[in-house]
Amino acid sequence: MKRALDNTNLELLKIICFWWVVTIAFASSGQISSNLNRHIRTDESKEKIVYTALKKGYISLKAEIKLVDGELRCPDNQKFEDIFLAPLLSRYQKNGERFYKNYAGLFYLFIESAEGDVNTLEALEKVLEDYRGIVANTKWNTQRNRLKVVMVNPSAEVTEYILNQKLSLVAIEGNATNYDGAFDYLHMPVVGLDYDKLDQSELPDIVSKLHRQAKKLRLYDVPDDQVLWDSLIKMGVDFINVKESQQILAKLQ
Repeated sequence: MKRALDNTNLELLKIICFWWVVTIAFASSGQISSNLNRHIRTDESKEKIVYTALKKGYISLKAEIKLVDGELRCPDNQKFEDIFLAPLLSRYQKNGERFYKNYAGLFYLFIESAEGDVNTLEALEKVLEDYRGIVANTKWNTQRNRLKVVMVNPSAEVTEYILNQKLSLVAIEGNATNYDGAFDYLHMPVVGLDYDKLDQSELPDIVSKLHRQAKKLRLYDVPDDQVLWDSLIKMGVDFINVKESQQILAKLQ
């Protein structure tokens, strides 16, 4: 994650893998480890996904949600709150109001919704109300020891809805059409861009620009190339999604 904000003693490079996505995420105080040494199997029990992630030291997770009869469910029909929020709250309370004893930065929960409508967003915010004490909102500059809930690929309707609220417990991930300074980092803490569609010569400037805005960069569809990963990390890229998740997992066994 962005080093100036995290101010952490962690010197990690982590791989997070679940629901067919591999994300390289790190938190560093200055040095970067190139050892890709941890991951979550895609076949791991969903009930244990948060506990496993916390045990391995990850600082972000992805949750897919859908609205079923007024309740938020995961793709396997388990309750979103039970699988993700309750375990995160339990860990937060046990560690003295932080997710890790030696990490004071944000823990990111990326949310993907097939519907992507305001009804789903309203249901999400309703559930998050019971966890308000640990969730960073879009009004106050709370960047330490909080859960940052970020909606991925939000519709224009959802984006407008969040921006028009005085205070929201859900932020949005920016994209190539809207990241250019129009939204502050509280509403848009992360920007997701497709690696294949970028002019690689412009990437360092994009990283610098986003970091000046206190935003993080998440790159999608990055090739399976260890040298490239190291280069992107040294450049300051905060999250990396690679193309061939199953092949990557096989290498990490």
